[in-house]
Amino acid sequence: MTASCAVGEMSYTALTSRMSDRIVAGRIPVEGTLELTYRCNLACVQCYCNLPAGDEEARRKELTTPEVYRILDGIAEAGCLWLLLTGGEILLRKDFLEIYAYAKRKGFLLTLFTNGAGITARIADALASEPPFAIEITLYGASEGTYRRVTGRSGQYARVLAGIERILERRLPLALKSTIVEQNEPDLPAMREFAHARGLSFRYSAELHPRTDDPGGVVGDRLTPEAALELDRADPERWEELRKLFTVEDRSRLSNRSPSLFICYAGVSGFHINPYGRLQFCPSIEALGHDLRKVPFAEAWRRFAAFRRLQAPPVRACNECDLNVACGSCAGEAHLDSGDMTRGTEFHHRLTSLRADAFGLRLTENEKGALKIDAGT
Repeated sequence: MTASCAVGEMSYTALTSRMSDRIVAGRIPVEGTLELTYRCNLACVQCYCNLPAGDEEARRKELTTPEVYRILDGIAEAGCLWLLLTGGEILLRKDFLEIYAYAKRKGFLLTLFTNGAGITARIADALASEPPFAIEITLYGASEGTYRRVTGRSGQYARVLAGIERILERRLPLALKSTIVEQNEPDLPAMREFAHARGLSFRYSAELHPRTDDPGGVVGDRLTPEAALELDRADPERWEELRKLFTVEDRSRLSNRSPSLFICYAGVSGFHINPYGRLQFCPSIEALGHDLRKVPFAEAWRRFAAFRRLQAPPVRACNECDLNVACGSCAGEAHLDSGDMTRGTEFHHRLTSLRADAFGLRLTENEKGALKIDAGT
């Protein structure tokens, strides 16, 4: 007679919470992003990685299939569990399904970012046979006209709708999102309704930054902080989330007083790999990284500990601000915004100040200094 053993159940949230402390203490690279290509079938006005789909020079520079496999082997051995495959447009890779199948066999919980236009019946069937952890499709409008203005391409809206329906028909885990710019801001209510009518979650962001290959460049289509706040007000669910954040009794929950230049989990539990095999400490700062074509992942990850020890200079008021967790300004965003990772970003500081004021939050002297002085205003 064999003895049976009851296995207790635990929610996904409880599991990840229990894992968190051990992951941080051990610097386990448990979550990562792998960009498969910078090429895209669209040419969106706001995008930071949209090389032409037929760019042969870019394609030749991309990791080969065997190189991707080797990198997947390395990150799996190092402890990666959650892996995001993104681009550019991932479905432009002719070997995408081969890469996807290999990653599934390695045991990753895979999330896919796509614009949805390339989801054919064949692609949808393949995903249904081995479902991913999540699929996220970005909407750029709620009409053909808006899509054309944002993406610079005709006929894509109908292809995206068809792709979404194929995913829904196969009951795959899908969420919709949008990047809001001047050209599609009027379509935001319709995009939200489109998602909710199909039982899908929907989120958006108006917080754009310059292209990763042009730090300090102009973001001409970005909404003003004032306009972004009005979008917040018009969304009851989002407004309630912000209210909870900015009215928390324990103000310490809004801040991270780490002396490190980086107050996120970069180099602690998260990593980013670009299409050419560069392991980046931060996706916004290409200079801080190692070439995985030359250095094994485990060794490159070990070297990242030195980046975590980079200290914020005394002039960086963000590290002393009681609202730095609630603010999107960070070293990576600052690098893209001005080319100087030690500064803050004026857009995020202004938006955070407006949100705090909207909820009657009295700013401390540290907060006033960070939200004004550090942005150079």
